[in-house]
Amino acid sequence: MEKGVKSLTDNFEDDPVSETALLPPIEGREPILSYKKNGIWKPSLGHEKLTVIELMQESLSKFGLLKNEAKVYLYLARFGGQKAQRVSEALSLHRTETYKILKKLEKMGLIYRVLDKPAKFVALPIDQALSNLIEIKRQRLMLLEKAKEEIVKLWLSLPRPSESSEVEKESFQVLKGMLRINAKASEIIRNAKKEVFIVATDDKLFQMFHSGVLDDLRRSSRRVNVKLLTNYSLKSHFIVKKIRLNKGEFSYTDLNIPSFILVDEEELLFFLEDHIDNKKEFRAMWTNQKEIIKALRILRFFSAEDEKVTKGLKMRLNL
Repeated sequence: MEKGVKSLTDNFEDDPVSETALLPPIEGREPILSYKKNGIWKPSLGHEKLTVIELMQESLSKFGLLKNEAKVYLYLARFGGQKAQRVSEALSLHRTETYKILKKLEKMGLIYRVLDKPAKFVALPIDQALSNLIEIKRQRLMLLEKAKEEIVKLWLSLPRPSESSEVEKESFQVLKGMLRINAKASEIIRNAKKEVFIVATDDKLFQMFHSGVLDDLRRSSRRVNVKLLTNYSLKSHFIVKKIRLNKGEFSYTDLNIPSFILVDEEELLFFLEDHIDNKKEFRAMWTNQKEIIKALRILRFFSAEDEKVTKGLKMRLNL
C-alpha cells in the first residue's frame, strides 16, 4: 500500500479504517481503500472472492434480513454502540433508510438503544441475535399452524355440492426453488399409501438427505413399500447407511439415471436443473399423467438388487 494512504489512515484510528478491520480478508485477497470526503475510509472490494463479512451478510439473508439490514447489524456488532448518523455515514446509507432499518432491527430484538443525546444503538451478540430470529420464525410457524386448522375447519363446514364431482384430470405443475420442491417431495412421500419409488443420482440424493426429505422416507418405510435406486459412490453409500433402509429397499446402478420420486404409481415428481448465468436453478415437474408414469416405471426392473453390479461398483471405488 502507498505511503500516502498509510499517513491518511493514521488520522482516523477510532474509525473502521481498513479492510482488515471491517472486512477480514480471505487468503490471497488484497485490501484496497478509497477515501471519502466525510473522513470515513471505505473498503473497495473486488468480486473474485467473498470476504467473511460478505459471507455473513449472505447467511443472514437466510434468516430474513435484507442486505442493508444485515450490513447495519454487522456494523454495530463489529464496532459497538453507534449513533444513527455514524451508521448512515459509515455504510453510505440515506439517513431516512438508516433510521427505518434501526427501528426494524430493534423491533426484531437484534439491537437495543442506549439513552443518550442522540441515542446510540448497540447490537446483541451474534448467537443471541440468531436465537431471536429463530424464535420469531418459530412463533410465525405456530401462528400459521393455528390458522391452517381454522381454515380447514371452515372449509369442511361448507355443504358439499349436490352435483357429482368430475374425475380428477391429468395435470402438470412446475415447481421452482429448492424449498418448494422439497415441500412437495415431503408431501407426496407422507401421503403415500402403498409404495414410494425413488430414482436419484448421488448428488440429488445428497440434496434430499440434507433437506430432510429422506427423513420422511425413513418414517414412511414403516407403513409402505420403499424402493431406492441410485448410483454407487461414497456419498450414496453413506446416505443409505444413515437413513437405515433395509437391504431389499435399495439398490445401485452404473446407468446414467434421471432423478424422480414415484408414489403409488399415481404421482410423479421429476427433478430438473438449469444453469442460468452460471447459477444453478432448481426446478421440478409434478404430474399424475399416466403415460409418463408408465414410461418411467421401466426403471423398477433395475431396482431389483444386482449383486454383480454392486460388487463391480464397489471394486471400482476401492470399497
